Amino acid sequence: MAGRWPRIAVRLAGPYANEVLAGVAALLAPWLPVPEATAALWQFALVSHAVVLVNLCPVFEYDGYHVLSDILDRPNWRRDGLTWLGKNLARLLRVSDLRASKP
Repeated sequence: MAGRWPRIAVRLAGPYANEVLAGVAALLAPWLPVPEATAALWQFALVSHAVVLVNLCPVFEYDGYHVLSDILDRPNWRRDGLTWLGKNLARLLRVSDLRASKP
């Protein structure tokens, strides 16, 4: 398996390529004489930007999660966090309900 920084570079290469393609499409769109082609390029750029945002969101186990996991050097931090929430969330909610109900 590759080292930490090469893994991060590979995981960021896909979203970076998507952003470059979306930028090229957005730059070309106003210069096309055919309105249908212009609309298609704008839609492609919008969808590409949205895909990159979702892909880099660390909440989902996509590239953003794995990049953050490598940067923090914490494998399985999502599973650990969900386990912690499962054990402690009910207790934390009860404590906050008690505090809120006091006059």
